[in-house]
Amino acid sequence: MSTKRIRPAMGSHEADPKTFGGVESQSTADLTARARRHDYALRVVSERADGVLVVQFYTNLPAAERKVTRTRERGLRADLSLVRLTAVPFAVLDTLGGAL
Repeated sequence: MSTKRIRPAMGSHEADPKTFGGVESQSTADLTARARRHDYALRVVSERADGVLVVQFYTNLPAAERKVTRTRERGLRADLSLVRLTAVPFAVLDTLGGAL
């Protein structure tokens, strides 16, 4: 596997090919292995002032807790739960009962 090096910007060190700034081709297996840390998320169900429930997913625990705390401080309901993300196989919309 060849790795292209990016010329360093003024006074900086060379870009690491595994970072966003570097260029490196990766196989699907490598990408899947690196994405394992994103198998879980934090689901926050919160109530807006108009009574509508909003569902949001976070990968950052402090951010999710801040959302819950701010919502509860306003006297509204909020719930935080850990969920596991599961990929679903590709399906044609016609087999699911029509257009969304």
